[in-house]
Amino acid sequence: MVNLINAVVLQARLTADPVLNHTENDIPVCTVTLACDQNHKDADGNRGCDFIDVTFWRKNAEFLSGNFSKGSVVIVKGCLTQRRWTDKDGNKRQKLIVTASSVEFPK
Repeated sequence: MVNLINAVVLQARLTADPVLNHTENDIPVCTVTLACDQNHKDADGNRGCDFIDVTFWRKNAEFLSGNFSKGSVVIVKGCLTQRRWTDKDGNKRQKLIVTASSVEFPK
């Protein structure tokens, strides 16, 4: 049997200050967007940037919101999660986000 792996590691900058929220059950949650440089350069020698949405839960959400701000570099470990929904016009939508399992300062 093959072990399948869903693992993501990012070192990127926060695009905005993290805002700590709570679910109806009082579980801390924080969703942010990270800006991560692309590895390749375009024809002019410039690197692009990817914007990646990341959701942090519980202690990770509290740690992120209490220790980081816009522009901070973070190292995030987690997994890809697919969100699916139907919008108000009845169109099926989907989006990949990273669900963080840890966040830390770069060394």
